[in-house]
Amino acid sequence: PPSHECQYLVKPSDAYSGRGGGSTDKFFLECCGGRQFPICGGLTASFQSDCCPGFARFENINGRSNCSQRLLADRELPDWLAQLPGSRVGGFSDAFASSPQVEGVLMTGRPNNGTWTLLALVDEAFDDNDFLAFTSCSNGTLSKAYRRQTTAAPGRAGMSAPKEKIAEGSRGHRSLIYQQKCGELEASNATGSLDFRLEAWKHLIPGRKYIADLQREAVVPSMFKMDSGESYPLKFSKYSNGVSCVECSPIVEANHEAGNAVVHFIGKSILSRSPAVTLGGLLESRFPDFWSLMPEPERQLLRQSSCDAFYTVLVPKQLDSLRALSGEQRSAALREHIVKGLWCTAGMIDRETQPVATVSTESVRFACSASSARQVLFGPNFSRRATVSSAAGEFDIMAVNGVLQVVDAPILPKDALSLRTALQLEEAEPPGEDSVASEPENLSAGLVRECFLNFQEGDGYIVLLPTDEAFRKFFTQRNIPEAVGFHDSAEIRCALLRHHVLAAGRGLTSLGRATHVQRVYRSLAGDLVADYLFVKNGVPKAFFMNAEVIHDTEGHAFENGHLYHVSEVLVPPGSPVWGRMVDDMYTEQKRVINRFQSLGRRHGNRLLTLFLPTNGYHALINLDTLRSHTADSVFYLAYLTEDGQSVDLTNLAGGRITVSREAGQYFAACGETAMRWKVPLRHCGVRLAAGIVCSVEEPLKAHGSAELGGALS
Repeated sequence: PPSHECQYLVKPSDAYSGRGGGSTDKFFLECCGGRQFPICGGLTASFQSDCCPGFARFENINGRSNCSQRLLADRELPDWLAQLPGSRVGGFSDAFASSPQVEGVLMTGRPNNGTWTLLALVDEAFDDNDFLAFTSCSNGTLSKAYRRQTTAAPGRAGMSAPKEKIAEGSRGHRSLIYQQKCGELEASNATGSLDFRLEAWKHLIPGRKYIADLQREAVVPSMFKMDSGESYPLKFSKYSNGVSCVECSPIVEANHEAGNAVVHFIGKSILSRSPAVTLGGLLESRFPDFWSLMPEPERQLLRQSSCDAFYTVLVPKQLDSLRALSGEQRSAALREHIVKGLWCTAGMIDRETQPVATVSTESVRFACSASSARQVLFGPNFSRRATVSSAAGEFDIMAVNGVLQVVDAPILPKDALSLRTALQLEEAEPPGEDSVASEPENLSAGLVRECFLNFQEGDGYIVLLPTDEAFRKFFTQRNIPEAVGFHDSAEIRCALLRHHVLAAGRGLTSLGRATHVQRVYRSLAGDLVADYLFVKNGVPKAFFMNAEVIHDTEGHAFENGHLYHVSEVLVPPGSPVWGRMVDDMYTEQKRVINRFQSLGRRHGNRLLTLFLPTNGYHALINLDTLRSHTADSVFYLAYLTEDGQSVDLTNLAGGRITVSREAGQYFAACGETAMRWKVPLRHCGVRLAAGIVCSVEEPLKAHGSAELGGALS
């Protein structure tokens, strides 16, 4: 007020909208839109300003328009629906008008002195089943208007069709089933003059219920009576993206005012979607295999029909991984499938929700992928994911005390699994754009199963899994003994694997998302391996030596540590490079290389980088000059991913070596004004026990000095 204009979130339809699809969704938001919401599909939802529900645009004599025209506020139900101009609920209005029972209750004002809340289904989601739910059971017959539509024989309008000729699933078939249901109710004398067990009564609520007046999760009794005689509790839920739902049906227009009611337009049917059974009853009848694994305390929880708490149960299609767990591990994993609160797919428009608690000690997040799939994020740092099914009947399955969502994979606490079990799960995940195992690591996983890894109790480990593509590149290096004998010798294969298993002591085995001082680990083969982390465009990147971590820099936890997928096979120190043996590469510089190896032994658990000049290398025979050309950490050219980047390294003399990339070329320099004296850097990557050797054209120079060591030489 006074303009009576509201903002609506306009969102393209997807598999979760309407009944298997639908037109563009226009969501009425409780909050005012001040920003654009990211939505499933990688698109951005836009806001559309339009008249608030219950108001229409009015143009005055000056040609100016506003939303001051109130729509039929003085008209009462059911006339309000019938006369609503440009209505999105025409089918619902017709069905409503064909139900003398509903009309009778509205006209007499029973049982709430004449004020109501009506949930009107939009045309995109309205079908024959919804029409049937509004028909009268009075005297066991359907309304005349509906009977004329449903019992006409093919090709002969107005003639009754024999029952045996009515196709199963057709309107006529469903009308016969409904007549039989009505007859059974009357035979049991359950109906009386009004049958409040017709599902249409779920759409009618005594009293006016405005969305803004409801809590985040609210229960409102409807006019529908369950077998117990109690009113069916309609579950309202509101989400951070501004969307509100009833029984997981999004409210697309809210708070329309009529003379005796407030009307909300909803985007999905709430009829057969809202059985009067508990989550436990639904699981037992529809998903018995999953229910059979559920621990007894959680069974009792899901059987409770109390409206004090709601739960969202994630039902995995694949159960083999759960069955493989031990008793307590399985119970812990199953508890992670029970999420506190009511989480509908319509509430997953944002890319990612805040962490949501399960009935275990863990939390999950709900998110959207770039392909419009709703996902459940779980595990360490929410690095693993399961996708919510979009198949009909497998999402937003309502119960009295919550909702079921079918997912494609189990929610497993990976830190409770052995490394071998974790690898089996990695292999079991179907490939896809959102899968953390989109490229199978068959060779790496096979090595882990084949070789014995002696994990010490209480220590943490990092396991690096080269991709199959990394192995294919590795096998082309025919002069590396490990590559030549890989397929013939289990001893060679297992020795190579031990180069990829790093002991992290009792420290952290997860790299995390922030950069840190380079850490050095000792592999089970005895050599040293260093990591390197940086952030590019807000995205963390990580390396172990020259092997980049792919899929997920958070890694995947198992009971002894973390595993990472990497792009290269790590070769042992001294392995041939570029088809040449190391001794052959440095025949002339052998004395300098030997002194570098000696420096490495002096510095113990540290990996170094030597910037070795092609010309003038004799200067490095001097120990001080050698120290000024040796960085106290590992560096590879792969760490510089684009032009304009530079990295500062500390040398063993206490100074600085700066490496930069410009126009695809690499340079190195030392000194406080480092880049004034740039020396071309040709390559890095020769792996020695002391660290890495990089080749520069000439000795590094410092500002204001001659060539380092030049005066001495």
